[in-house]
Amino acid sequence: LSPDTVLDTVITSASAISEATAVAVYMSPTEAPSALALVRSAGLSEAFTGTPPVPMISAAASAEREAQPVVVADAQNDWLPPPLVAQLAREGKRALIELPLSIGGSGIGVLVLYFDEEQLFSDEDVEFYRIFANQVSQAIRNARRYAVTDKSLERRVGQLLALAAAGNDLKSTIDLPRIGDLLLHHARAATGAAAGAVIVQDSGKPQALAAYGYPRKVLAKLSLFARGLTGQALRDGQVILAGDVQAQPGYVPLITSTQSQLTVPIQRGEATLGVITLESERANAFSDEDQHFVSQLANQAAIALDNARLFQDIAQARDRLQVILDAMSEGIILIDASGRIVLANPRVNLIGLTPELLEGRDLQSLLANADLQLALRLGFQTEAEARQLVDAAQAGRPWSRDEPTSFTLAHDGGILYVRRQEIPVRDDQQRVMGVLLVFYDETEERLLAQARDDFTHMIVHDLRSPLTAVTTSLKLLLELTPETNEMRSMISTLTDASRRAIRKILVRVDSLLDIARLDSGNLLTEIEPGALAPLVETVFQELQPLATDLEVALTADLPARLAPLAIDADKIERVLLNLIDNALKFSPGNETVRVRVHPPGTQGAPPNFLRVDVTDRGPGVPDHYKSTLFDRFTQIKGRLGKRRGSGLGLTFCRLVIEAHGGRIWIEDNPDGGSIFAFTLPLYEGSEAHQRAMEQSVLE
Repeated sequence: LSPDTVLDTVITSASAISEATAVAVYMSPTEAPSALALVRSAGLSEAFTGTPPVPMISAAASAEREAQPVVVADAQNDWLPPPLVAQLAREGKRALIELPLSIGGSGIGVLVLYFDEEQLFSDEDVEFYRIFANQVSQAIRNARRYAVTDKSLERRVGQLLALAAAGNDLKSTIDLPRIGDLLLHHARAATGAAAGAVIVQDSGKPQALAAYGYPRKVLAKLSLFARGLTGQALRDGQVILAGDVQAQPGYVPLITSTQSQLTVPIQRGEATLGVITLESERANAFSDEDQHFVSQLANQAAIALDNARLFQDIAQARDRLQVILDAMSEGIILIDASGRIVLANPRVNLIGLTPELLEGRDLQSLLANADLQLALRLGFQTEAEARQLVDAAQAGRPWSRDEPTSFTLAHDGGILYVRRQEIPVRDDQQRVMGVLLVFYDETEERLLAQARDDFTHMIVHDLRSPLTAVTTSLKLLLELTPETNEMRSMISTLTDASRRAIRKILVRVDSLLDIARLDSGNLLTEIEPGALAPLVETVFQELQPLATDLEVALTADLPARLAPLAIDADKIERVLLNLIDNALKFSPGNETVRVRVHPPGTQGAPPNFLRVDVTDRGPGVPDHYKSTLFDRFTQIKGRLGKRRGSGLGLTFCRLVIEAHGGRIWIEDNPDGGSIFAFTLPLYEGSEAHQRAMEQSVLE
């Protein structure tokens, strides 16, 4: 579901399903959807990728529902723009096919496959590549959706917690008229003012939050405040203390009996939010102490006004977020550190719950309700395990629950597959103050995976019978040809080559089946005492014609007396065949592929295991591929051997060796190239096994 991983997989998969020697993926940037940019490639030079040619399928054309692939069977004879012909010639490419990538009728890019030789693209070939391009488009869409959902969810978690915290802090200060009444009451009570008002600016216009003692006509025309001393304080942000208002420049009488006035601005930084203005019928009625008190009150008023306005904004944002949460396809449950469920969206009906049942309730009390079966619905084995979730959410404790959990629920007579993700919610000090549970419906994904596996098994089984029949027919053909026939030698050579090719296909077919069985834990290896030397000799005989053609020598360094092993001989022979064939594929001419066996318990092998090395003098394996090259369909980007591989051979090797209790890894060859090393167990009844165990006890 990572966009980068999807693009990498597109490159390796394109090489696996075609004879293409280079692959390029062009995508449309979001800021310029009408343009195409090269985003990933393999098998092309830096000069090519530095100034890549513009695909013949434009971004606009790729968006059309009926957009067709562009097929160039022979770049030297088909009409192409001269610059493109020159670029292809420099790259040594003779043919190409451009495939539009689109999602829902919207073009997102172009996939280009390049070939070294002239190609005869049949209608079936083009349709096959087009189906592959559709799968690529679907994978890119899924990855994009996941990335958007993941980022959106992260943003929502932070906002949601901020909303909850702000709501608790502002419960008593969200009503602006109430804030005004409280301010004016305390100001008048402390100063003895006969009249007063709390005026705030709303979009540049004065608004009275509270007023006392003013005539109705003044309150009906608040612009009068803006023209007098109150308006001056609103504009300048300065305190006005007038002992005699008649002597004060700019004074506008609002009450005829007023003799003195105190107006204090309510400020946030340099911004003036409003003023508290007080009037008295007595001259010099307000002292410096009154000014100081009202100024402190104004400071509190600034906080209260900010909080009130912030709460209004938060409430609006929360409503918008609630709409988003309600529209999500994932179930969401937010639990605070005290164990109270503070939020649940309607999609929790996925696991048979409702927001009304959960919100505001304590998790512990809900777990105690046996009829609700909450622990089971949340995907926990026991109620105690579910209660540990609250312990893990306690503020200040380290978080160690990062791995998602998959579980099943009965649903409408069927099985519902659900994945639960636990996301810690942290404060600004990175302390855990809550946990977000996200529930994903994986049912369709599981069913699709099962259908894919069933389809693979069906194809594999359907391949074995005709291939076996062809092998038998070739053998019969050779037997029916008299040795005196002049065509006997040619037929023998052709049938041997054909049978080797068919056996290689059968090995790959068997590998597909065995990999599926090993993944599911259903492969029962036939473990028996076995010797390694005959297996190496058999593999050498099988691969010797190929090694001779490649001018590569095959050599074995085996001890004269090699202890028997506890192995499935057929599977280990295929492991050796895969590793030696892989070494031949990347070995230069006039070099040697060597099989070396080390004594038990040496060179990194456990005491009751021996180590086997397959050494080549090829280009070596980059460090960042050494841990992933045994994964299914993984191949080194940009590196093409003498023959194409399926990307399954090394996966088969890893699964077989691990099924024997050993391990397989890659090391650098000090003389250049790579060492593919693996360990195999000694047979328990052998003398070597007994000595190894005795040595282990002594150590």
